[in-house]
Amino acid sequence: MQEILETKVQLLQEEALLARGEAEQMALLADSEAQRCLALEREMVERMEECGGDVGRLVKQALADKDRVIEELTQQKHSLGLQVEELKNHDVDDRRVHTEMQVHQQRIRVTAA
Repeated sequence: MQEILETKVQLLQEEALLARGEAEQMALLADSEAQRCLALEREMVERMEECGGDVGRLVKQALADKDRVIEELTQQKHSLGLQVEELKNHDVDDRRVHTEMQVHQQRIRVTAA
């Protein structure tokens, strides 16, 4: 029994080592991707400056529009979440009223009998 446990522990340690290696590879990949994005962003800014102020203004406006749309969608999502909660509560109230009506009807039947 002890040998089985020791073997399992060894396997788990090997899996942990492999997982650490994969995590390090993913971290390096993420870092290199971030570096690539920064380089592309710098290149884009340089080209916008070469093209003149109009392009830069258009990009800034597009970014502002994007932020505005994101904010609107976030507010809509929040509003929809509140509506869903209200409908859930309403559904619970409807079920409660229905149950109370059934109980009341049974009481009437029992009283009439």
